[in-house]
Amino acid sequence: MNRRTQKAVGRILAGVACAMVAGCNNPYPVEDAGQRILYSSFSSEPAHLDPAIAYSAWLGQLQGQVLEPPFQYHLLRRPYELIPLTAAGLPEAQTREVTFAGKTVTATFYVIEIQQGIHYQKHPCFVAENRALTAADVVDVETAWDIEPVASRELTAADYVCQIRRLADSRLACPIYTTLAQNLLGMADYRAHLDSVFASQRAERRRAAGVFYNREQDEQHNPLRIDYADGADAFPFVRQVDRYRFEVVLAKPYPQILYWMTMAFFAPTPPEALEFFDQRVLLERAITFDRNLIGTGPFVLRRVDPTNEIQTS
Repeated sequence: MNRRTQKAVGRILAGVACAMVAGCNNPYPVEDAGQRILYSSFSSEPAHLDPAIAYSAWLGQLQGQVLEPPFQYHLLRRPYELIPLTAAGLPEAQTREVTFAGKTVTATFYVIEIQQGIHYQKHPCFVAENRALTAADVVDVETAWDIEPVASRELTAADYVCQIRRLADSRLACPIYTTLAQNLLGMADYRAHLDSVFASQRAERRRAAGVFYNREQDEQHNPLRIDYADGADAFPFVRQVDRYRFEVVLAKPYPQILYWMTMAFFAPTPPEALEFFDQRVLLERAITFDRNLIGTGPFVLRRVDPTNEIQTS
């Protein structure tokens, strides 16, 4: 064997060795080979998934697989063009006289109509008995998807109203709250209303628990409850018109509000999900709304291990 042949054989053997090592270090399950699975990576651990809080480019890509706000951008057209997603069309700005803070003002408003027949992905939160779980029900539960049975329901305008009102909740610290409060009529007043409700609940808990009451520890597993649907009087400027239409009233003309509505901040939140994830037996297992996404999109968020794996299917 001459020197040139020796070098060629050496390169072949080295290539085989590298292939064998690479095969041994393959991080993906053998049973996944040949299946239609896309593996990707994320550069940092997601601090939040709750659409009222999460705000980053790569989280937007993840949320977009599951959550559907009213509008989206056309995939190919430039300059960017706004088109409906769950909405039935693009609304036109209208004006009318409204009474606010004891004064009559001319306000701009939009009525957003959503398409009929859109349904949520099946989830245990839509089953009534799953919203009253006991410790015995969750003995072997690691994720929400371990809980059965599951069900679905139709998307309604009330789900969008619920989410928009959540953005005023000071406990969530929505990163775009200041912008919205400057433009959505009555949003700052609604936050003040929610804060007063929470203050009353906390005072009652403190009276019941006594001097050793620890608010932070208590609310970690027994969060304050609020029904955002009760906000009709406190926040009449974001309201449900009927089953498939909701209205937002602005303090001044602000067409950018429709562009904000392409983001997950304005994705619908079913009240059943908030009730489901507020259960103590789930919170004690760190199974929270902030680590789950429930939407009407094409994919379901199945698993969230922020330091290892996030899986949609």
